[in-house]
Amino acid sequence: MKKDLNWRFEKCSEEWGKKQKEKEDCEIRKKQCAQRVITNCRELPYERNIESYGEVLGALGEYKSQLESLQMAVMGYGAEQGREAMQKQLIGKEEEAIDTEDLHKKKAGQEIKEQKLQIAKLEEFLNAPENKEKAQRLIAIRDELLLKDTEERELDRKQAVWENTIKRLEPDIEAQEHKMREKMEKEARLRKYFDEELSLGLVFAKENKTIPEAAEQAKKGIREADRNKSVAEIVSRLDKTFHENIGNLVIYGTFMEECFAEGTTEAMALRRRYRIVSYMQGRKLYLEEFYQVIKERIDETELLIRQKDRELFENILSDTLSRKLNIRIAESRKWIQDMSSLMRKMDTSMSLTFSLDWRGKSADGEGELDTAELEKLLNRDRELMAAEDIERISAHFRNKIYTVKQTAEENGQILSYSDLVREALDYRKWFEFKMFYYRNDENKKELTNGAFNRFSGGEKAMAMYVPLFAAVNAQYKKAEYDDFPRVIALDEAFAGVDDKNISSMFDLVKKFDFDYIMNSQVLWGCYESVPLLRIAELLRPANSQVVTVIYYLWNGKQRIIEEQ
Repeated sequence: MKKDLNWRFEKCSEEWGKKQKEKEDCEIRKKQCAQRVITNCRELPYERNIESYGEVLGALGEYKSQLESLQMAVMGYGAEQGREAMQKQLIGKEEEAIDTEDLHKKKAGQEIKEQKLQIAKLEEFLNAPENKEKAQRLIAIRDELLLKDTEERELDRKQAVWENTIKRLEPDIEAQEHKMREKMEKEARLRKYFDEELSLGLVFAKENKTIPEAAEQAKKGIREADRNKSVAEIVSRLDKTFHENIGNLVIYGTFMEECFAEGTTEAMALRRRYRIVSYMQGRKLYLEEFYQVIKERIDETELLIRQKDRELFENILSDTLSRKLNIRIAESRKWIQDMSSLMRKMDTSMSLTFSLDWRGKSADGEGELDTAELEKLLNRDRELMAAEDIERISAHFRNKIYTVKQTAEENGQILSYSDLVREALDYRKWFEFKMFYYRNDENKKELTNGAFNRFSGGEKAMAMYVPLFAAVNAQYKKAEYDDFPRVIALDEAFAGVDDKNISSMFDLVKKFDFDYIMNSQVLWGCYESVPLLRIAELLRPANSQVVTVIYYLWNGKQRIIEEQ
């Protein structure tokens, strides 16, 4: 550090010398500028100060502005004189043009009078009855001649086209007849193929419809989305759908069978059809018949499942399973009470305590029971239970299984029947946790999101750590032996919690009998509630590539450095 400070002092001294030299240079330039000012302003009758020369500069600016305005006015005056002279010349030319136009107007008026006299004589001649009739006849003859001429030209054009067509078609008459016969044969084949397809009954029943009527009906039955698709696209889609679902139909030997595939290549392209075939008990069934048989079996199976469900849930109510469920629920309630008791005994600087509650859920859907009512029924003696209560329990679990199955299908999962029953019998999902808080002597209040957001930073930390430790303790309670390790690890432990509440946190950890590993930038863990603690401090000086570890021991009263 001394070397760094000496070096910085030398740098500052050099910088000070440079600045001192710059100051001396500025002083010299200042004196030179003052001398030039005296020399240049010697003949001017003004005081040598900024205010006087500022006023003079303003007066000069005003004089310059007025001079420029005067020059602009003089230039405008000259321009106006030029425009006036030009206007006088234009007026003279316009007067000459007006005189000329007056002469033309007089001549035109004389010509109009003469033309009117000629028009009157012609109208008198044309209005004569014999001349009107001749004029109308002439107009009709001209129109008729024009129409005949147009018809003649059109007939000549058509005659030329027909003559060319006849000359062109004469050599190909036999070929055209051959093509006509082929098209008629093709039409007959297509009618046959279409009739064969109708006989499959895949689209609709033919009944008494003619082939064109059936074809029109089949055309209307095509979905709008499929109208612009090629046959290859539709076949590809069918093949994709078939392979997506074939896994569920393997036990029925399901495959795609070709129909009408024999014949020429053209006939195979037109006649090839695929039908989905399955085998059930040695019987060959096409898709429509297979669907009906499966549907009937599903209906029958649902009746059997209902009966099996009833038997299953009657077994649930038997002494063994019912007693196990009641024992598990009672154990869980005992855990909740123990956790709440520990949390209520905590002494925090904020006079804030917490408790947990485990409440039964209400019925989720139609046909299901509230958890409280279901518990009452499960606690009853099997022999004393009415048939109506047994049916209500069966309906409850049946609906639960159906709901779980629907949820699994929506998420793309496949669950076996045993998995569905296990989900329905998971008593942990029959309840929900509620957390409450107390402040001083106030009544307990539910810890909702709104209440949590009103807490201070330390209170929020308390509200998170307390139930966290309670949950971990509940998990460790499930251990088979009491001497199993009960370890927790916390990163940035108890950040945002004040010292008294941190002491309460360590006291809670002690009551839960947790072993722990914690790290923090500020937390040492040296509190009265901590009887014994080993501490490792990591030190890394600035820009150092080595981390030093210093070990301490907290014995409940003081922190001692340990020698390694």
